[in-house]
Amino acid sequence: MTQIFNGKDFSRNIDEKTKEDAKKFSKANGRNPKLAILSTISSPDQESYIRSKSKKASLLGVDTDIMRIPNDMKEVQIIDQINNLNQLKDIDGIILESPLRSDLNQFELSATINPKKDVDSQNPFNEGLLFMNRGSVFPATASAIKAIIETLNLEQGSEILIVNRSNIIGRPLSMMLLNSNYTVTICHSKTVNLHNLMGSAKTVVTAIGKYNHFSKKDFIEGVNIVDAAINFKDGKMSGDCDLTSLLDYANFITPVPGGVGPVTTSMLFSNLMRLLENQSIV
Repeated sequence: MTQIFNGKDFSRNIDEKTKEDAKKFSKANGRNPKLAILSTISSPDQESYIRSKSKKASLLGVDTDIMRIPNDMKEVQIIDQINNLNQLKDIDGIILESPLRSDLNQFELSATINPKKDVDSQNPFNEGLLFMNRGSVFPATASAIKAIIETLNLEQGSEILIVNRSNIIGRPLSMMLLNSNYTVTICHSKTVNLHNLMGSAKTVVTAIGKYNHFSKKDFIEGVNIVDAAINFKDGKMSGDCDLTSLLDYANFITPVPGGVGPVTTSMLFSNLMRLLENQSIV
């Protein structure tokens, strides 16, 4: 029987620790910790991410400042806004929602975020710490995926196939898994033998952003699947994998919604409190 991961249940322990830390911060500083959320586009998936963050924040005792960037605001003006947030003492964390508006430079904007307020670890400095195995705060989605994989109790050195090479998921996740002694293979849209690789892998992370693109025919029987995509079609949400076709075929799978998403949101706020701990503010 396929084990369907419950992200909401898994997140509770993470949230309890964050809630406790946020309460200590509020008592010591006379205000709640605050996260600034910057959004440069309007889309169903991004609005879904923002709603989930706002809802979670209110439950944890964290304030949010949601800033929707106008379409006509130039990159230099957005950089000025981020620099202003860097200076504000009542802004403790900053996240730049992805994807960005197509005319904006991800590297330039991420590099502007103060590393001490970079809750999703997108500043190149924090990315460098990850690659040197010196980081303390990691990209939230990658952290969520790694935590879920660890529940599988795989043998040391086990191979994990990642179908994604983004700076938010594939690249940081690969380093985090390598640092924990897993064996990692990264695939992407240009991988020639993707079907063969996926069809033989025992543990697969998918995040290609295609609604129900993968099904039973793409995996080996007994596979462990971490579906980290959020896709919308006709108002319905799904991941990369057709869950129905994989029931009683896969050993383990994360559903969408309710799988990686809730854990990612919890990890983000855990990161916020860890940043404050690193500054000895909590």
